Amino acid sequence: MKLFVPQIIEAAVFCGHVVTDLDSVAGSIGAAALCGGVAATASEINSETDFALKRFVCEIPRRIEEILAENPDAKVCLVDHQQTSQMNPAIPSKNVCGIIDHHALQNKTVVTDKPIYVDIRPWGSMSTIIGHSYLTQKKATLESHCRGVALCHSVRYSKFISPTTTDWDKILVAALADIAEIEDIDALAVEQFQAKSRQLANLSAYSLVKGVRSMSNKDFKETWDLP
Repeated sequence: MKLFVPQIIEAAVFCGHVVTDLDSVAGSIGAAALCGGVAATASEINSETDFALKRFVCEIPRRIEEILAENPDAKVCLVDHQQTSQMNPAIPSKNVCGIIDHHALQNKTVVTDKPIYVDIRPWGSMSTIIGHSYLTQKKATLESHCRGVALCHSVRYSKFISPTTTDWDKILVAALADIAEIEDIDALAVEQFQAKSRQLANLSAYSLVKGVRSMSNKDFKETWDLP
């Protein structure tokens, strides 16, 4: 069966939001592999993302600024966000060709001159959307590093019981774990949680409070899972 990929997002650059987290990076890597494009990061990665990439031997995607400096007209598909307040400032709205997301449409949603590809689903994770796209379209050649990184984020949502977790997220964790040949999902979840906690442990109380306030001022809310 031939994989269906909308022509408008073929060979695009897939970029997540600023205050980069695992879902935005995993989603960008998976979407780029799905559509024959290039993954990019919007800002520095955190310790949880670093763990997932190293665990499954996956290179850190290049920064979007570097890619656009080389090719200013590159098509960009926004991953895990659609608000301009969450976009890297280097991305011109005219370059946006698509959105793959799981968040509500609220204020400051990007405005485009032309119709774009939009895939927004009420699920808990970008990785669930990407994994579902692969499985339902029977793409059996999903690279092992993509499976693993996507699994890491899906595990976070299903094992840590996020308020946004859905049955689809839990189903995709089981499917991705089988494909990635991960037998002990609980052990992976513990490793991942420890990696995320290390970054928080290095923050002072002042930095922690200041960081949360700073992100709120950008109309972007990041939820940290605490023990």
